[in-house]
Amino acid sequence: TRVLLQFLRYHPGIKGVGQESSFFRDDAKYALGVDWYIDNFPPTTRNKVLIEKSAEYFHHGEVAPRVSKLKPDMKLILVVRDPYDRLVSDYFFIQRYAKSINYTYPFSEVNNTLEELCLDNVTGSIKFYGGIHRSKYVKHTENWLKYFPQKQLHVVDGDQFANGNPVQELKKLEKFLGLDSFFKDDFFFYNSTKGFYCSTMGGCLGSEKGHTHPTYSPSFENAIRAHFKPYNEKFYDLV
Repeated sequence: TRVLLQFLRYHPGIKGVGQESSFFRDDAKYALGVDWYIDNFPPTTRNKVLIEKSAEYFHHGEVAPRVSKLKPDMKLILVVRDPYDRLVSDYFFIQRYAKSINYTYPFSEVNNTLEELCLDNVTGSIKFYGGIHRSKYVKHTENWLKYFPQKQLHVVDGDQFANGNPVQELKKLEKFLGLDSFFKDDFFFYNSTKGFYCSTMGGCLGSEKGHTHPTYSPSFENAIRAHFKPYNEKFYDLV
């Protein structure tokens, strides 16, 4: 989501918020009202598209009705990746975040391995763990589609976007957002050191992106993937 937002902001027809406002997710911020939310955006004109992203919007049930109440014709961009890879990435992201705030919040990820959080070591069954819940895309998408027609939702394959030249997905988004064509193939290049695509207009993201995570045993990975499979199939059918 961070990379996609940065690339989209190069388009002259887009104005975007750099930091996550979390307006629709954070009850205290939501209570500040729409004027506070609008003040987060840069000055703009009528012919610009305003865009913001907050990663937690997708999987928190109260967000969709709040967004719909504000603007029912809002266009939505959903970025998904392989749910197992997302689970692993999420686990280590939370560990890094906990360290950055000196462990002042009791994250379960700090004192437990991913295997301990996901699997019952006696029965081998899948536990209810937030990282798994957040990777069940179909459940959250179904909630959003209660409030928005499917034509207002554009799904981005995050793995394809990250591993290939992002220009093809950006062109689709130009069309979805009703923008003039701007992005070209030579706007982006693959950085073999970082392991992802960078922009000729703004360079590469910093060290906070492109982490390498440890691998897990085939039995663990297979169990998690088997658990996700029916949810994946329903998600593909839905979108």
